[in-house]
Amino acid sequence: ASFELSLFYADDFPARPSRFIKTAIQEAAKQARYVTYTISQHDLTHPVDSPSQTAIDIVKSLSFDKAHIVTVKNARGFVPLPGTPSPAPAIIEHLQQFPAAKELQICSGLGGATGRLLAQKMSREVGTVLFDQDESREDRRFILEALGEGREGRTVRVGHWKGIRSVSLTAGPLKVSDELEPLAAAELVRDSLATLLNAGVRGLRRVVVLLPMLHDLDGAIRQLLPDKLKIGDFTIITDPRRTRWTVVEAHRIG
Repeated sequence: ASFELSLFYADDFPARPSRFIKTAIQEAAKQARYVTYTISQHDLTHPVDSPSQTAIDIVKSLSFDKAHIVTVKNARGFVPLPGTPSPAPAIIEHLQQFPAAKELQICSGLGGATGRLLAQKMSREVGTVLFDQDESREDRRFILEALGEGREGRTVRVGHWKGIRSVSLTAGPLKVSDELEPLAAAELVRDSLATLLNAGVRGLRRVVVLLPMLHDLDGAIRQLLPDKLKIGDFTIITDPRRTRWTVVEAHRIG
């Protein structure tokens, strides 16, 4: 079951909902395994920074004990213009914590402000943070900082993960041109990883980089990122197994 938070801004949300409607909303929240905020044109044309008192009162009463994935996404067919500001739905500030939420997905280029608000509601130990490639570097960092306030982010994955192309958290998509020589490509990977590890992201414990297994590139990666190398507060572990992937992990020391 999924619970859609943007419903509290819907034009047809009742000004004086009956007890039956309030109870139905509360029960839906209790059973929800997914919590979503869907950004649409409505968020850009209506004052999402000032929800109704009725909506606030209901939201304060909701508990999301079963929710384990929290997502920000765009409505189907919604294509915002370049430079459109990220909406900050204030209704999120009135939510209770999500005690079981282990994964935060930001699947919208406008999801920065909404993502920061939701990050503050996540459980203490967050397993995965996934960003859309259109999310700005600043928004990613702000979201991670909000997530790091009293929480621990266990793993960040860069590359292919569960069929989704994940991205660098600090510098946009990690792209390596086919025209680069193996050593130059490996330097790009190393420098991008070092940027992330030295960014001061609170709560970051582990980073995994997955690269397609190409013999010359694999050798260059292992040359520039040898096993046990120290980068900032992290130790590099280069998987010695020869599989279809070159796997480089960074673990926080201590």
